[in-house]
Amino acid sequence: MPDGPDEVIALEWIGIALAYQHKRTNDNKSIARSILETVEARARENERSAPEMPLYLEVDARNHHATQVYAHLGFELIDSVDVLTRGRYRRMVRSAVGPR
Repeated sequence: MPDGPDEVIALEWIGIALAYQHKRTNDNKSIARSILETVEARARENERSAPEMPLYLEVDARNHHATQVYAHLGFELIDSVDVLTRGRYRRMVRSAVGPR
């Protein structure tokens, strides 16, 4: 994790069922964008959160679609890591003032 676990807002797990991946919300946002905005808003309400904290997540390296979605939402690839029990993951981060 960049700069230690208390320096970022870490998104631990987000999954969108295949049947919903290309659907839109009533306000015409993608499901992924809507979920991410909701999760980020709730995380930033936490007393341990700071406005400048970037968002951090890991994506299964085999999940190219998710990597593209997160890149479209402003996340940048930091690096890739091998996790013995889970395989290869891409670590991504987005600044607190990044694209929305």
